[in-house]
Amino acid sequence: MNSASLKIEYDTPQFLNGLFANDRRNLNYLDEALELKTVTRDGWISFTGAEPATVLAKQVFADLESTQRNGIHISDRDFRLAVDIAKKSSDTPLNSLSTIKLVGSKNRKTVSPRTPNQLAYVRAIQENHVSFGLGPAGTGKTYLAMAVGLHMLKKRVVHRIILTRPAV
Repeated sequence: MNSASLKIEYDTPQFLNGLFANDRRNLNYLDEALELKTVTRDGWISFTGAEPATVLAKQVFADLESTQRNGIHISDRDFRLAVDIAKKSSDTPLNSLSTIKLVGSKNRKTVSPRTPNQLAYVRAIQENHVSFGLGPAGTGKTYLAMAVGLHMLKKRVVHRIILTRPAV
């Protein structure tokens, strides 16, 4: 395959470092996942590798940039998720996860989906009268359902929430 090189420049080194959560180990993750060589200094980052890999790296950083410009602080988890999404050629970029903001108050962060599957789940709850969430424990099914319910209650889309559980 042809080797390609790509250089992207940003306004400030601080902005660029925020894109990879101020942790160079995240760049190692990118290098391993996409089989690249990444170099960064000052306000620029350079990718060297096969052309499809450099294109994916550019997509990852464009997605991270738009997410950060939307006011979302990029964490290590967010960076790795952006790489994984690009590698899988997902239709749901990282910045789309920050478009849905559910319940929050002055003292608490807003709740938003953290994965493409959670985003699809939240959209299904919002668009349908009845939705079933199936999946392993700890994936956010109940948490997101309650957040959507409270959000709808605050917006007066629904008038009450009824909690039930199966009789065991």
